[in-house]
Amino acid sequence: MKMKKAIAFLTLLILLSTTLLYPIATYAQMTEAQQAEADARRDVSQDVSAITWGISGFFCSVCAIAYVYIDKPQVPASRLVGKSAEYVAFYTDTYNRETKKKRGQAALIGCLAGSILSTISFYLSEPVEE
Repeated sequence: MKMKKAIAFLTLLILLSTTLLYPIATYAQMTEAQQAEADARRDVSQDVSAITWGISGFFCSVCAIAYVYIDKPQVPASRLVGKSAEYVAFYTDTYNRETKKKRGQAALIGCLAGSILSTISFYLSEPVEE
């Protein structure tokens, strides 16, 4: 009976260790391009505030959406110091693309919400004809 418990415990330990260590192992096996893209996506999620861009879309409407696609996001230079040219190219491309995507989605949602709210308020504030 003790042997079965030991085998079950070891099997569980192996399953848990491979499940927990797999992300670490795959992170080490990433190419430089994949690493740059993963880093850029992580940084965009921390840098870009969807709430701010949603509010700007709500109040500025189409102008906020146009600004998203006209503006070129600035990649913080400190994140690229000491990196290879390939890393910098992939990081910059991914950072710009993902920043515009996240800003654009938030501004579009804010714009739609503002349009819906203003349409509803227009029809509710219409004087009643007698």
